[in-house]
Amino acid sequence: MVKNSLKTKLILSIVFLIFVFGALAAYVVFLYSKKTFIDNEVQVLELLTIEQAQETGRVFEYSQKLVQTIAQHISSDEHGGLEIQLQDSDILHELESYNIADMYSAIYVMDRDGSTRVSTDESFVGKNYSFRDYFQHAIDGQTWIDLAVGVTSGQLGYYFSHPIRTIDGTIQGVVVVKMRPEFIHESINLPKKLSGGHIMLVNQNGVIIYADEAKRIYSSLGALDAETRQEIIDKKRFSGLDIQPLTYDAVQSDLDSIGQSKVFNIFDAGDNEQEIVAVARINELPFLIIIEEEEERYIKQALGIAWSLSVFILLAAVLAAVLIYWLVRRFLKPLSQLKETVEEISAGNLDKDININTKDEIGDLSHSFGNMLKALKSSKENIEKKVQQRTAQLEKMNKSMIGRELKMVDLKKEINELKNKK
Repeated sequence: MVKNSLKTKLILSIVFLIFVFGALAAYVVFLYSKKTFIDNEVQVLELLTIEQAQETGRVFEYSQKLVQTIAQHISSDEHGGLEIQLQDSDILHELESYNIADMYSAIYVMDRDGSTRVSTDESFVGKNYSFRDYFQHAIDGQTWIDLAVGVTSGQLGYYFSHPIRTIDGTIQGVVVVKMRPEFIHESINLPKKLSGGHIMLVNQNGVIIYADEAKRIYSSLGALDAETRQEIIDKKRFSGLDIQPLTYDAVQSDLDSIGQSKVFNIFDAGDNEQEIVAVARINELPFLIIIEEEEERYIKQALGIAWSLSVFILLAAVLAAVLIYWLVRRFLKPLSQLKETVEEISAGNLDKDININTKDEIGDLSHSFGNMLKALKSSKENIEKKVQQRTAQLEKMNKSMIGRELKMVDLKKEINELKNKK
């Protein structure tokens, strides 16, 4: 039926458009939400990484100040220069007094040649560590921090060094404190809001010193070039360790250019995930904090919003379909009445009235049908009147002709009778 077909077309067309534009809106919302979430996360992740670097930096600063204090005290007149005997009891006692909470596995004094004269760890005494960076920089007048696996102890440690100067400023030796790594690593914590991420501490060579995933420790972020590998060997930083690369080559190649912080968007082939990686330098030291977070987490959040919007659109479409059906049925009801009237008129009932008074196109159409019906009725009446008049004329003519025929018959009889008489 035309009525149902029109309703169906209208409803399906409108619902289809709602779904199409709703799906388009959901997709646009997804893209916008994804970009917004990721951009916001990049900023938050970078700030959290900087905060963590600052927190860890405060632990480094404490030991830096401590080694400076020890060096200044040893260089005072109290010790009268640096002609120190091996394991000088006064200096040894003084070094031991600085090892509060057993934070340091060794505190020792080296002469200008790099030989250890006094140490809280006796195994260091008499050993020469002039190959170490912390000695070379300190003997040149700098406070330095380095990390290495000890060639004597075989244990990882953070080395803080400072030059010992005489009253006239001449460098006569170096003081070194070797900090236990756990005191640094305990300060490194992944923020709770990034529970799905990972955190790492790396040195200037990109070697991971600490990570919340133990399997990453003593790996490099990416492939090491030949020069860096040779430097690690020459400095004996990780003696006996086989350093294997991870898949953060973009970060590895850019470590030297990182100032305070930098954010990378990389694909981790090891985890088969797209990741956001924030890197922050600890003060101006040769150590960096790295926090990574899966990008998928924020894509899921954006998808969640898009799905919620899609469900809302679906419910809206269903409600719209019900309302549209009701409205279309109401609006098209006059057409049904008009159709019934036309069918009766087609059957010959020209006395049917059209009582549709809607003030719209359907009302105009009904009015036109009403005028047409009046014209038809008037035309029919005129035709019937003319037919009646013509019939009356024909009947009169017919009577006249019959009368003539009768007269002719009578006349013919009279003529025949006359003939017979003769």
